[in-house]
Amino acid sequence: MDSKTYGTSLEYYNDSGTSVLSVGPTGALSTYSVTTQYGVTSNGHVRPSVNYSPSIASNACGSSTQGTISGTDQSMLVTVGTASVTSCTVTFGAAFTAAPRCTFSPANATAAAQGTTLAYLPAPSTTTLTIDGAALAGAAYEVLCQ
Repeated sequence: MDSKTYGTSLEYYNDSGTSVLSVGPTGALSTYSVTTQYGVTSNGHVRPSVNYSPSIASNACGSSTQGTISGTDQSMLVTVGTASVTSCTVTFGAAFTAAPRCTFSPANATAAAQGTTLAYLPAPSTTTLTIDGAALAGAAYEVLCQ
């Protein structure tokens, strides 16, 4: 986003050169249609302005007992099914424009107690994320992607 000052007025422009915000000399604010990836709530928390729901395809996180997922593409809880599996693939609700950076942490005792069979995240693609490990059955993970 770019900005320009005209006397006592201030204009903000998007990448295509369209004015998206104008503040006049009296403080009058004119707004235009703006598409943002994140918003700020009234209590100051930053959150996605669009909440796409990720999914787990059939047999992508346990063959006999499917895994479950809740949350958004940016913040999700992934629980691996009870079958013995070594990977769990999540499909983002909407493709990222570039592969996101993702981190994760154990969300239950099963995930925390994996010892030397710790799960890991190979590099995600723009459309999927895979949790890999030697023994993932029943483990739950909090995953953050941006």
